[in-house]
Amino acid sequence: MVYVTKIKRDKQMMLKQKGFTLMELMIVIAIIGILVSVAYPSYQDHVRKTNRSDCHAALLQVSDLQERYYLQKNTYAPDIVTLMGAGTHQSPHEICTMTATGDVNGFVITATGGTNQVGASCTTMTINQAGSKGPAGCW
Repeated sequence: MVYVTKIKRDKQMMLKQKGFTLMELMIVIAIIGILVSVAYPSYQDHVRKTNRSDCHAALLQVSDLQERYYLQKNTYAPDIVTLMGAGTHQSPHEICTMTATGDVNGFVITATGGTNQVGASCTTMTINQAGSKGPAGCW
């Protein structure tokens, strides 16, 4: 008889327990924290690489404008304002700021990363009339 009442009491306690204990919630939070600490730096690196491709596209676009200018005037544009007009000269998604210098012999276009490139190793990228791109690891 004692054994039957103990089983009934255990069943009643199990039926009353609903939800999660504090310890279970803390374990889940710790696991989520570990996953985030591993995934977030990788995510930031991916975003930097994506932003860098925006700067690449802008550099190549301005390079094409320089070549077109050279075909028309037989000299490269002395600055980016001559190529693109007045105003801020940024990449399509405003990730980097563009500058250009040029003369009869050649040109150099520079893209300087903004706040979206903080901590990145490739904050400044260049391309010239020969198609040389720098720094090498950023292209």
